[in-house]
Amino acid sequence: SDLHEFDGLLSAPETSSPEDRLQTTEVLVALERALLRLPELRRRAVAHRFFDGLDSGEIAYVLDIPEAEVETEVSAGLAALRTELAAAR
Repeated sequence: SDLHEFDGLLSAPETSSPEDRLQTTEVLVALERALLRLPELRRRAVAHRFFDGLDSGEIAYVLDIPEAEVETEVSAGLAALRTELAAAR
Protein backbone atom coordinates (compact mmCIF):
# COMPACT_ATOMS: atom_id res chain seq x y z
CA SER A 1 0.00 0.00 0.00
CA ASP A 2 1.08 3.60 -0.63
CA LEU A 3 -0.28 4.74 2.72
CA HIS A 4 1.95 5.48 5.70
CA GLU A 5 0.88 4.87 9.28
CA PHE A 6 1.65 7.50 11.90
CA ASP A 7 0.17 7.50 15.40
CA GLY A 8 -2.40 4.96 14.26
CA LEU A 9 -3.56 7.15 11.38
CA LEU A 10 -3.11 6.28 7.73
CA SER A 11 -2.14 9.02 5.33
CA ALA A 12 -1.00 9.21 1.75
CA PRO A 13 2.64 10.35 1.60
CA GLU A 14 1.88 13.03 -1.00
CA THR A 15 -0.76 14.66 1.21
CA SER A 16 0.72 14.40 4.68
CA SER A 17 4.31 14.71 5.80
CA PRO A 18 5.66 14.61 9.35
CA GLU A 19 6.19 18.38 9.05
CA ASP A 20 2.56 18.89 8.03
CA ARG A 21 1.35 16.79 10.93
CA LEU A 22 3.58 18.68 13.37
CA GLN A 23 2.28 22.01 12.09
CA THR A 24 -1.32 20.78 12.42
CA THR A 25 -0.62 19.61 15.97
CA GLU A 26 0.91 22.98 16.85
CA VAL A 27 -2.13 24.81 15.47
CA LEU A 28 -4.49 22.56 17.44
CA VAL A 29 -2.50 23.16 20.65
CA ALA A 30 -2.58 26.93 20.04
CA LEU A 31 -6.33 26.72 19.36
CA GLU A 32 -6.94 24.79 22.58
CA ARG A 33 -4.94 27.33 24.59
CA ALA A 34 -6.80 30.22 22.97
CA LEU A 35 -10.15 28.55 23.69
CA LEU A 36 -9.23 28.10 27.34
CA ARG A 37 -8.50 31.83 27.61
CA LEU A 38 -12.02 32.77 26.50
CA PRO A 39 -14.58 33.62 29.18
CA GLU A 40 -16.55 30.48 30.09
CA LEU A 41 -19.84 31.44 28.39
CA ARG A 42 -18.04 32.43 25.18
CA ARG A 43 -15.96 29.24 25.22
CA ARG A 44 -19.03 27.08 25.74
CA ALA A 45 -20.97 28.84 22.96
CA VAL A 46 -18.09 28.37 20.50
CA ALA A 47 -17.59 24.74 21.55
CA HIS A 48 -21.29 23.90 21.20
CA ARG A 49 -21.37 25.50 17.73
CA PHE A 50 -18.21 24.03 16.24
CA PHE A 51 -17.52 20.85 18.19
CA ASP A 52 -21.08 19.75 18.92
CA GLY A 53 -22.66 21.20 15.75
CA LEU A 54 -25.52 22.88 17.61
CA ASP A 55 -27.42 25.77 16.04
CA SER A 56 -28.09 29.06 17.85
CA GLY A 57 -31.47 27.96 19.17
CA GLU A 58 -30.05 24.75 20.61
CA ILE A 59 -27.12 26.59 22.20
CA ALA A 60 -29.51 29.18 23.67
CA TYR A 61 -31.51 26.36 25.24
CA VAL A 62 -28.46 24.53 26.62
CA LEU A 63 -26.86 27.69 28.03
CA ASP A 64 -30.19 29.25 29.05
CA ILE A 65 -29.45 32.56 27.33
CA PRO A 66 -31.24 34.46 24.53
CA GLU A 67 -30.43 33.37 20.98
CA ALA A 68 -29.13 36.86 20.16
CA GLU A 69 -26.61 36.51 22.98
CA VAL A 70 -25.46 33.19 21.51
CA GLU A 71 -24.70 34.92 18.21
CA THR A 72 -22.82 37.70 20.01
CA GLU A 73 -20.77 35.23 22.06
CA VAL A 74 -19.91 33.01 19.08
CA SER A 75 -18.92 36.00 16.92
CA ALA A 76 -16.81 37.54 19.68
CA GLY A 77 -15.23 34.17 20.45
CA LEU A 78 -14.27 33.56 16.83
CA ALA A 79 -12.82 37.05 16.51
CA ALA A 80 -10.69 36.50 19.63
CA LEU A 81 -9.51 33.09 18.36
CA ARG A 82 -8.60 34.51 14.93
CA THR A 83 -6.62 37.34 16.55
CA GLU A 84 -4.81 35.04 18.94
CA LEU A 85 -3.98 32.40 16.30
CA ALA A 86 -2.76 35.05 13.87
CA ALA A 87 -0.46 36.43 16.59
CA ALA A 88 0.86 32.91 17.30
CA ARG A 89 2.11 32.42 13.72
